[in-house]
Amino acid sequence: GLNLAAVFGRLRLRDEQVLNVYVYGSRLWGSARRDSDWDLLVVHCDDTQPGHKSVHCSNPEVDASLLHREEFKTRLVVDHHFLETVTALYCPKELVLRENLSPRTLLQSGDGRAKSKGRQAHSCLLDAVAFSKEVLEENERDWKFIQKLLSKAAGPAGSGAYDEVTAKHAAKVLVHTCRMLMLATQIVRLCVTPPQAGQQLNWRVAEDLAQEVQQRMWETPCLDLCAEFHETVEQLKASLRRVVDETR
Repeated sequence: GLNLAAVFGRLRLRDEQVLNVYVYGSRLWGSARRDSDWDLLVVHCDDTQPGHKSVHCSNPEVDASLLHREEFKTRLVVDHHFLETVTALYCPKELVLRENLSPRTLLQSGDGRAKSKGRQAHSCLLDAVAFSKEVLEENERDWKFIQKLLSKAAGPAGSGAYDEVTAKHAAKVLVHTCRMLMLATQIVRLCVTPPQAGQQLNWRVAEDLAQEVQQRMWETPCLDLCAEFHETVEQLKASLRRVVDETR
């Protein structure tokens, strides 16, 4: 297990300052190995650490996304950020390590101090149009970043240089942005069809795609991911837009 007290100490937070802790990354997507690091979304009320910052800790390996409660509220309620929405509303109970600030209540009234009626969050609390718009905009940013990484990996024209590490980073971002589109489509679909009891998101939805990307890169080391998977990404975006149209 994870020693939260030790992690909080490395994050320079007292226990009482930590409001919510969610696990995401490979442990949420279902692709973690025994030695995988821990990706944590940590919501706190330490006013000396406003906004957002990323912190890496060792022993165990932890990548923490630190959010002050006001920043968390803004990202969830106003900006409709994908990560905060997915982790705060849909994270399985076993990966919710602490939750004293109710995301559901924040969406209902903006006051997270009120008592929650349980973790079952219904997508009707979301603005499906605004949420999908933010997801599509993040996808565009990811796509430009992938292109930049691939250009760097290829090196100067005619040099024959190839940066495998950078290319693998591009592949990781590609899988991430496709997973985001797939999960967002599931979430918006729940706005149309209310979830059945016990229904959860299919967190492993991008597993086959990840294997395909890895296989294609192994077969063709200098593979242009943008050209190879452009149609796939466009289809995922179109699918999200169709589901959003059903909610109007």
